[in-house]
Amino acid sequence: FAFDLGNLGFANAWVSMGSFAAFGGWAVLVTGVFRRWLGWLMVASGVGLALSRFVWTTNAWLLPYALFWIWVVAVCIRLLRWRHRPLAA
Repeated sequence: FAFDLGNLGFANAWVSMGSFAAFGGWAVLVTGVFRRWLGWLMVASGVGLALSRFVWTTNAWLLPYALFWIWVVAVCIRLLRWRHRPLAA
């Protein structure tokens, strides 16, 4: 019973991850803070995670879940490589 509840809780977490991913990607696309492909990757991952909740007993969730973490790593690398330029006085 505990194992099944754990799996169900993990599947329910995809909905919140998907919402964060979809709206985070939308924010990236609207503001242009990162490159457009990062925004579209996040939107695709978010929609995929939200939809994979309906087929959580299959392995269909692996692709959007992997896309989410690829996006997280890509943004982390992008933020670490960003060089701060001081404002002109």
